Amino acid sequence: MPPEQLHEPWRSFLHDIDAQLAGPTEIHCFGGFVVAEYYGLARPTADVDIIQVRGASDVADVQRIGGKGSPLAKKHRVYLDIVTVADVPERYEERLLDVYAGEFRNLRVRVFERHDLALAKLGRNQDYDREDVRRLAQGPGLDIAILQQRYRDELRWQLGNPDREDLTLELWIEMITELRGGMKRTPVDSSAIASVGYDESRQILELEYIDGDVYRYFDVPAALHRSLLHAPSIGQFVNTEIKGAFRYEKV
Repeated sequence: MPPEQLHEPWRSFLHDIDAQLAGPTEIHCFGGFVVAEYYGLARPTADVDIIQVRGASDVADVQRIGGKGSPLAKKHRVYLDIVTVADVPERYEERLLDVYAGEFRNLRVRVFERHDLALAKLGRNQDYDREDVRRLAQGPGLDIAILQQRYRDELRWQLGNPDREDLTLELWIEMITELRGGMKRTPVDSSAIASVGYDESRQILELEYIDGDVYRYFDVPAALHRSLLHAPSIGQFVNTEIKGAFRYEKV
């Protein structure tokens, strides 16, 4: 569960900012501050990345009050960083989380939901971005199917070179899968099956059902896995060709 209280110097810094705002103002936050302070994952950072400012005070006001080089930044040795260029999921605002309710008079802090937070790091993909994704996967957890769907529906079309980000996401998914000790699964178009994974070296078929249950089937030939993926009805194929034919376990 995310921490309910801010740690220093963030608490004092944001309270000082709150005192100088012209009125109710909301900031949309992502980056290392959110990873460390809201999701509670150990991660040093000296700034709050902000992608949007709304309300009585505008971007220029907020930058002047708490931006790099401001008196408050010098006092607390942390600062607000207004991010003007960032590739983020299109509908991230629908999933923003209101945090630290009642802490401030004017300031409303809203942070990225964890899957949106991870995807916002995809285009840059620096070492610390990958480490943040690793922290999120090990901490609150990341659902691979959600990452893939939001990337496909809300982010990919915005990118100048999506082939590069396609590969980056695949590598991230492999990393997340390894952290779980499981296998990579691919979402499929089915009313019964959500995703399918296959380990050819061990002949293990892994099926995630729509209700979230995951089952592994053993000694499944690679040819049968290929037939499953190309079946007109994946659910019907599982019922007739997989269930009852192979040893299985619930994951």
